[in-house]
Amino acid sequence: MKVCIILLNALILITASADLSFSQETEEAETRFPEMSLKDKHFYANWRTDYYVCTGIAYAKSMGKTAEDFAEFVGNLHNMTRPGDHTIEAVARTINMVMTNYPGGQLNILYE
Repeated sequence: MKVCIILLNALILITASADLSFSQETEEAETRFPEMSLKDKHFYANWRTDYYVCTGIAYAKSMGKTAEDFAEFVGNLHNMTRPGDHTIEAVARTINMVMTNYPGGQLNILYE
């Protein structure tokens, strides 16, 4: 599992930095950082979220916890609404904000 995560992380970094070119022509050369496209930035941010969730669940399981325990832990730490607001509307707003960060992501309320 650790090898898979490390390889996946390396692959993403290589893919995201495929257009990088470094120059050491002079000692006085300025350090330049590549400018990533908005699409690449979104891809990387979404990948990091997925990576965080997968590694978090793996860690929770290694501690004898469940995926549900991990979800509750994260939900309590990352409440994006008013503190203490655990209404269904607050949860829906948070989920909508997260889902719409993914390309083509959307949240559809089927019934209330």
